[in-house]
Amino acid sequence: MPDARFLCGDIMDLDFPAGSFAAVVSFYAIIHMPIEDHQPLLARIESWLRPAGHLLAIVGHTAWTGSDDAYLGVEGGEMRWSHADEATYLRWFTEAGLRVCWKRFVPEGASGHTLVLARKAAVDLPGPPPCDRSRPGLSFLHEAARPPSNALPGLRRPGSV
Repeated sequence: MPDARFLCGDIMDLDFPAGSFAAVVSFYAIIHMPIEDHQPLLARIESWLRPAGHLLAIVGHTAWTGSDDAYLGVEGGEMRWSHADEATYLRWFTEAGLRVCWKRFVPEGASGHTLVLARKAAVDLPGPPPCDRSRPGLSFLHEAARPPSNALPGLRRPGSV
């Protein structure tokens, strides 16, 4: 990505023109924001996406809010979590105008998160946006979301034993 532009800041303070991005990726960021910001953020991201654009995001699997004042043993290293359950997120994606193409459970210790690939509707297509796995350029998303069966204990590819 030699021409990529990276921004560092509070996502709730960022604003982009409608249709600015073909895709937005958010790994482990949304779950650390106040829960009341999640649904409005999904609607904002939908507006930033081009027609038929994609959002790949890690969200909560089980509703939970908590904090750790010494995260990873670092005194003063405060970390906060705030997330809804998977069903709530899937509803929020839909209400924001994003069709969920697929979701995967990502284990972490005794719990985990949900990885979601969603797609914005295309302007020229009626009805919900299709999630076509045959589209060039998207196959890496499907394989990236499925690590080898030995990569994460307890994680299996769909259809594997």
